[in-house]
Amino acid sequence: MKNIAFFITPHGFGHATRAAAIMQAIQEDNRNIKIHIYTLAPRWIFEETLQGNFEYHPLLTDVGFVQHSPLKENIDETVQKLSNLYPFESGYLETIAEELKQNEVSVVISDIAPVGILAAEAASIPSVLIENFTWDWIYQEYINDDPRFTKYINILHSYFKKATFHIQTQPICLSDPTRNLLTNPVSRNSRIPRDILRNKMGIPEDRTVILLTISNLDDGIIHKVAPKSSNLTVIIPGNYEKLTEENGWMYLPNHNQYFHPDLIQASDIVIGKMGYSTLAEIFYAPTRFLYISRPRFPESIPLSEFTKRNITSLEMKFDDLVSGEWESYLSQLLKQPVTDHSHLVNGSKQISKFFSMNNFI
Repeated sequence: MKNIAFFITPHGFGHATRAAAIMQAIQEDNRNIKIHIYTLAPRWIFEETLQGNFEYHPLLTDVGFVQHSPLKENIDETVQKLSNLYPFESGYLETIAEELKQNEVSVVISDIAPVGILAAEAASIPSVLIENFTWDWIYQEYINDDPRFTKYINILHSYFKKATFHIQTQPICLSDPTRNLLTNPVSRNSRIPRDILRNKMGIPEDRTVILLTISNLDDGIIHKVAPKSSNLTVIIPGNYEKLTEENGWMYLPNHNQYFHPDLIQASDIVIGKMGYSTLAEIFYAPTRFLYISRPRFPESIPLSEFTKRNITSLEMKFDDLVSGEWESYLSQLLKQPVTDHSHLVNGSKQISKFFSMNNFI
């Protein structure tokens, strides 16, 4: 059995779900693989995605951005946490490198968590950086807010350059001509056909189903957002103890019996903030996307441009969501045909093939 390791930033769920999609593809192509997962992203993301052998190692792998709301970054706390972690101490890296060697790891994959790249170097193991952006590029947008970012931009740039191989996944933010591979969007595959899942959830065939993917909305906002139309079912995953239904809302615990890519495929429209994993899963679903951009976060611009070109979509403001004006966008979107990319090769499969060609799996 071969052992491989993933080091994943805990920033949001998007990087974890992208990495899980790649793991899923690898284990479908080669059952004789054990995956070691280093991250503080929730373990349940990998439990619900992977069928094969994996071991979860809780580890602070990265900072990313501190956020106390879905659309706003806390710059001061982010810089403080960066100062606590970077630069890495050599003893810290050596400890991780020794564990990689003890587990006979043959390759380390980093979804923008640089500690994996440096630990692999210390263990003399090849490393692969997988990204559509890196943090040194993101932080440049915030130098005017806090010049201390400059130090960490330089540190992180030097770390990312140490990767043995470099893979970029569409849609990318900054193209690197020296990369080893450019892939299609990477997403997890759905498992249950749309009509079967809707029937299983007790949703009538004539209902318009909306999936609201913005996490951490407080109850006051949710009350304002409640649909006025009786022909709508709005599914909202979140930090709920159990599945409940009330006034057109279907509240789902984050870790529930329904696989998130299946929920996207079963929906007529997905409402969410612009983010990689949501975009990628909609891209292959296919369905429509009513999205909210993150005005300061640099990734939003290239992701929004890709969405406009490739997905049946409209943009709205967060204020339109909380005021209840979001329903006015639905008829516009529902009149438009859905763009179907299900015939394209998922980027996860392209990456698995690359690993196989390089004898990593």
